Amino acid sequence: MQVPDEFLLENLRVLNYCKADFCVLKKILEIRNSKNIRKWMYHRDLITLEEHIRFIEKLRNNNEKLYYVVLNIDNNEIVGCINLNNLNYINKNAFLGIFANPAGKTTNKGKLLMKCLFYLSFSLLKLHTLKLEVLSTNERAIDFYKKSGFKEEGELRDFVLRDNEWINIKIMGILNDEFKVNYA
Repeated sequence: MQVPDEFLLENLRVLNYCKADFCVLKKILEIRNSKNIRKWMYHRDLITLEEHIRFIEKLRNNNEKLYYVVLNIDNNEIVGCINLNNLNYINKNAFLGIFANPAGKTTNKGKLLMKCLFYLSFSLLKLHTLKLEVLSTNERAIDFYKKSGFKEEGELRDFVLRDNEWINIKIMGILNDEFKVNYA
């Protein structure tokens, strides 16, 4: 299957991390390390530039992980980042990841990022289903995913330890047919 290095969707340029220049990679790291993003991640520690570069180097040889930065062409701003993990080309499924630039001025960043994820997953890669994991305490994200067409499919009990408290993880998913109904 041909995986795109980049694609355009309306006024958005979606670029694979491996093709981004050093300045963009540093900005991605800055966004990922911001407190508002880190607090919802499994891994909340600050990531060093060296760790970030090593991670991107490993992506070059891994066709089961695709990471993209989404840029607003109109104002040359990073809208956020999207990714597909555990990409299974035989069963046509993957787990998604998404985070918006909290300092960005682009409006409706979440919707724009989801639109890019859906286009990549269902139009370009022809996947059948997308799954995601979200902290059960992240009610804002859960509501956003539901509005985007995702359905709750299960829960991983006591899966993440935060500040000496166990947190459940909600599993959510959307099928290609459901996406077509919501976004056609």
